[in-house]
Amino acid sequence: MLRRMVPVYLWIAPLMIVPLWYAYHLIGLRVGIACAAVHLVLLALGMWARGMLNGQDLTNTYGLARVLLTAGGGLVWALGASGPPRHADITLAFYNNIGLLSGLFVILLGIGAFKDELLSEKRGALASVGHVSFIVSFVVWALECFLMWVMLSAPAGGLPKVQRPDWFQAVGGVFEWIDSVRLCSVYIASAAFVAAGLLTGRINRWGAWVMLIFSFLGVGFGAVDAIPFFIPAVTAVVPYFLGVTLRRTPGTEAA
Repeated sequence: MLRRMVPVYLWIAPLMIVPLWYAYHLIGLRVGIACAAVHLVLLALGMWARGMLNGQDLTNTYGLARVLLTAGGGLVWALGASGPPRHADITLAFYNNIGLLSGLFVILLGIGAFKDELLSEKRGALASVGHVSFIVSFVVWALECFLMWVMLSAPAGGLPKVQRPDWFQAVGGVFEWIDSVRLCSVYIASAAFVAAGLLTGRINRWGAWVMLIFSFLGVGFGAVDAIPFFIPAVTAVVPYFLGVTLRRTPGTEAA
């Protein structure tokens, strides 16, 4: 009974960012952390019920890619729901930045495992493009977190925009420019890996086309920081569902 019911949570997990946001911002950090812990437990149960935590699979690239991509997305929504960072609450801002970095790093590890899996199926070009693009996105996000921390920690961060010093405005301009680089890179990475998964039969055709369209929209709208594609948690949607829907090489025994 449990094995049949809890996998459903994997399909609705991205939506949990909404109640988690309310828990963090309307009730408090401690309650938000408790709700995030419940979310991660349910996610782990869903992964177990779906066969992702099979010990034999965890020793190969297929199993690692599934677990890391799915777990990374879950972490992004569990901890990233505490954003966006605000000057009024530096502690919450720090928690948000560290949480997003942690989740995206786990996804990066999953991307690396998926790349190695695709190399064995002669889709190395797409895999390499996707891997490098995601690395670029992650490095830029780390730089953005540093700039964000500088801006939030500075006394000028609490001033009205017209009263902020020139250096603060300059940092804000750099932030906006590199944010477009981050967004385009992450959605290009998503599109490359979805295309490789489609060509190798590793993901469902209809699901692959939905993820491809979403990724291409992300590249276009991300370049101009359009809602909702600029939100860090949204960039994790495609990698997460890659992990959830990833299949074994056609012709091999199913998990």
